[in-house]
Amino acid sequence: MINSKQVLTLAEQVALSIKDSILDGLIGPGDQLPGEYELSTSFGVSRPTIRLALDILYDQKILVVRRGRGGGHFVNSQITDECLKSLGDCFPVFAIEKLSFEELKEARDVIQIMGSQLAAQRRTTEDLARIHSSIPSAQDMHTCDFSGKLVNFQVELVKASYNNILLANTCSIARTLRMVFLKLNLTDDIKKEYIVNMETIYESLIRKDHLKVVVDMRVCLNYCNGVIREAQR
Repeated sequence: MINSKQVLTLAEQVALSIKDSILDGLIGPGDQLPGEYELSTSFGVSRPTIRLALDILYDQKILVVRRGRGGGHFVNSQITDECLKSLGDCFPVFAIEKLSFEELKEARDVIQIMGSQLAAQRRTTEDLARIHSSIPSAQDMHTCDFSGKLVNFQVELVKASYNNILLANTCSIARTLRMVFLKLNLTDDIKKEYIVNMETIYESLIRKDHLKVVVDMRVCLNYCNGVIREAQR
């Protein structure tokens, strides 16, 4: 529910909430947003407020409008630098223009390695189920938001560490990483390799092998870093 006492206008709060949903992978590139009535009911604000919020996101090139039958507001499938900056404004600490890849890589690597080691020691059966469900299948490569799956796996893994500080930092970094991945053209071969890496990590978690899972995570992180570096050339 939107808070009428916040400094931001109601429309700005709605726009920010929709941005959060995009960054969290709940809404992916090309997805259609619900209609004005459904959004106004969900956020508890008027339809004119919803229209203002949608206009904000349209001006930031986060949304596009399609006219005619089947039309409406859709998340921009052509992610531009301007669009990424608008999304990054949600998280000033990790804003794209202030963040170097090396800083992001170092922080992510440390947290993921420590998180995976703790997860191997502390995970429950329920944790394993959530982690397994976050691993995309071969069929998912063409039917889901693959970048969202990648970061969701990282988040679910660190959740199983039961360390809230690691989790909070993982969520912030994962959101920023998702913006980076949205710009990459991941081939089927790259996606398949990611799936293999995630499944290998999962197998070590099943065995509670906290030493092997660190090795597996390093392999996965090195591959991820290589993919991003190659795309930046």
